[in-house]
Amino acid sequence: MRKIFFLLIIAVLISGCAMIGDHARGGRTKIDYFAEQQLSFVNYSKNIYPAHDKNYPIDLYFEDKPQKPYEVIGEIIGFFTHDNDLRALLEARARQVGADAVIDIQTSLGTITNTGITQRSVSDSVGNIVGTMPVATTSSQKVVNIKAKVINYKQ
Repeated sequence: MRKIFFLLIIAVLISGCAMIGDHARGGRTKIDYFAEQQLSFVNYSKNIYPAHDKNYPIDLYFEDKPQKPYEVIGEIIGFFTHDNDLRALLEARARQVGADAVIDIQTSLGTITNTGITQRSVSDSVGNIVGTMPVATTSSQKVVNIKAKVINYKQ
């Protein structure tokens, strides 16, 4: 009976992890998926712009501003982990919201702490499992917080 229980737990864990695959992302790239999940877009404009294709060039302005006229259409707010590429995430999110460029890019270091409850087996004095008890687990991860304005060039 215990073997069946453990096989069932393993099957659930494997199927849950598989959801991060291409099917769950709808065929999008890993960068597109993380950009959408980790970077929120706040729309300042009355207009909704169609998304650009994956090859559309996005200008990034970390310090300067564009020399041509532009309109701020919104803001990107979120975080990313150090194993992700800031430029690629910003470009992907800007394409998704139909922007031409990203300006006023601000970053700061932060930490995300996750707390969860797991079940731990309880054994009697001879080693037989007699039940389970809830155990709190905590993990933390360093992240980079991001805030930036998203613009479209005026025609």
